[in-house]
Amino acid sequence: MRNPSRLRAWGQLFFCFFLIWAFAFIVGPWIQKNVPIINQIFQVVEERDIDSAAYFYTAIEASYDGASYLHESIKLMAPEEAGLTIPFIAFVILTGVILWIGFRYLPMD
Repeated sequence: MRNPSRLRAWGQLFFCFFLIWAFAFIVGPWIQKNVPIINQIFQVVEERDIDSAAYFYTAIEASYDGASYLHESIKLMAPEEAGLTIPFIAFVILTGVILWIGFRYLPMD
């Protein structure tokens, strides 16, 4: 009889391989089509014929241009009021208070 923990370990390994495959062939292309900034990144990579599978771009001049382009794009896309601001924190606290009032005083039948 086989060891159940060994079968479980093999099952987890195959499940992880499946998740990697699903991300590469299902989730990744979906994100590319539906998230505008990711689509722009893919267009720049294709237009400039950048080898996106390479690990290091430090010796290539195009890497500096690409990095600066991406940083500027991200700066332009994010509104100034994004992040942990006072209105955001106040909204989270207000939402918690409303939920607490609802669970405390509304009938549960």
